[in-house]
Amino acid sequence: NEIDSFAEDHKLNSKNIIQAMSLDNRIGDYYNNPSFGYGGYCLPKDTLVASHQVNLEVFNSISESNSRRIEHIFKKVVEILRKKNKRSDEIVIGFYKLNAKSGVNNSRSSSSAVLKELFEQRGFETYVFDGDFSLLEKCDVILANRMSKELVPYLEKVYTRDLFNIN
Repeated sequence: NEIDSFAEDHKLNSKNIIQAMSLDNRIGDYYNNPSFGYGGYCLPKDTLVASHQVNLEVFNSISESNSRRIEHIFKKVVEILRKKNKRSDEIVIGFYKLNAKSGVNNSRSSSSAVLKELFEQRGFETYVFDGDFSLLEKCDVILANRMSKELVPYLEKVYTRDLFNIN
């Protein structure tokens, strides 16, 4: 996520950078697909457990990185929305599922849920889509932590950092 944020800010190709790094077999390519950030049960719990075995600074830096990532995504979407020439109360934002990855139905504290809350606090109208695609038509932008074939008809509206369309 840090690499993707840096690349996006500097108009670099995130996918190429990540693929090149993944050629190093010490890194591999399994967990290198960017997202909106971590959330839900897994990483916060695992990071907390690990923090008892390692320096607490590691836990703090991971949490800070995740907060920066969510703020980065928020700012990028706001940049897209500014080009719509509408007031915030006229803009409709759709969230395609709030869960962190496919096959998981836990959305509590997911990065998408945090983003949804940020947009609502700023006065944007938001919807969560988990099957009713008729609502996608009225959205100005659709945020998707993970891309789905169901979103293909709406690609011009989709904002995702899912570069590899996996997990």
